[in-house]
Amino acid sequence: MAVYQCNACQGRFQSPQGGQTVYHECPPLSVPELIAAHDNGTQAFPPGQTALIAQAKVERKPKPITGEVDDGPASATLRRLSITRTGHVDQNLIDGVLQKDPTQPVDQVSPGAGVTQVSP
Repeated sequence: MAVYQCNACQGRFQSPQGGQTVYHECPPLSVPELIAAHDNGTQAFPPGQTALIAQAKVERKPKPITGEVDDGPASATLRRLSITRTGHVDQNLIDGVLQKDPTQPVDQVSPGAGVTQVSP
């Protein structure tokens, strides 16, 4: 069973599993990832989302004793938007065409940054 790593989200997956080919799709950016992508300039956001990210940064102050972070309304809104990351990979198939090799972007919804085989 080969192990692959997504070049966009760094997620790892094995394929095949139980005789079935596994297709990867990057999860949406989490609120901390959104804040980091905005602060680092690695992803562009429209003005409305930029304002939400700025508000989420203010809301996400850690509690002094526990260090836990409470999410506020801006964070909740950002999660509902399901913002995809730069290079988003979606290996789900178009029109149900079978694909034998998950490193090949043939007939995928979005090959994005692709995947790399990391072990045989």
